[in-house]
Amino acid sequence: MSIKPGATILPRASIVSAASQIGRALVNIARTGIVPGGELMDITRADVSLARGAIARNRDVVLGVKARLSENVAGSNDLEALRRAQEAAAPFNVPVMIHIGQSVSPMRAILPLLKRGDIVTHMYAPPPNSILDKDGRLFPDATAARRRGVIFDFGNGTLDHFNWDMVERATKQGFWPDTISTDWNVMSRTSGVVDFPNVMSKFLMFGMPLGQVIACATVNAARVFPAFDDRGTLNVGAPADVAVMELRDGTFEFVDNYKGTRTGRQRLFPIATVLNGKRTPARA
Repeated sequence: MSIKPGATILPRASIVSAASQIGRALVNIARTGIVPGGELMDITRADVSLARGAIARNRDVVLGVKARLSENVAGSNDLEALRRAQEAAAPFNVPVMIHIGQSVSPMRAILPLLKRGDIVTHMYAPPPNSILDKDGRLFPDATAARRRGVIFDFGNGTLDHFNWDMVERATKQGFWPDTISTDWNVMSRTSGVVDFPNVMSKFLMFGMPLGQVIACATVNAARVFPAFDDRGTLNVGAPADVAVMELRDGTFEFVDNYKGTRTGRQRLFPIATVLNGKRTPARA
């Protein structure tokens, strides 16, 4: 979840704080939040002072700063938007998450700017300017970023965030996600996202071991932010928040962001959820 640093942040932060499960947020570097036409086309919307103020007022909720760098969001302002996001985050020692995909600037210009703990989401976004070169080979900047501690997140959104060819080419070169997420929005359930277990199952289809898939969705994700240090584990003494899933064999169709389909032989299905030690009611 990202929230804009303007007047509406306090009610939104209150909603996050009052939720039954732990909730945290990233501040959008654009003071408008996400808007039609691209919030960073006008770079004056990336107001460092406002973003810092939003973080300072909501330190119990805010975990970092978000900058969407796609061409249709930032245009040629992508590098400056990233610079301002980093400037806003620096006094609080929180990470910056960047949303990549079809950016004006190439990955070789963007990735070297990221620091340990920063996050790249929509890592398999297709060209132009993806993590692969024109011959489908992984850019050295991607592996160099990972080596210095940059986190790569799948981010299965609904538009332009991945296609099967990108996933296949990258994973064949050993470049798997550190974390798996849904980038959930109001269109997700009726698109190729469906639900979180469905997204996780896409990597079973590509040969990621089940234990690694679970780790990407739990302990790896929890380690990204200190606020979740005690989450993502079944260790004795950890909070009793548990997702119970069933792994079923069969024939299952999975969809990418371009209506491409692939068939897998296994899929995870949600069976039950335990929150704060109590089983939650089944979803309608």
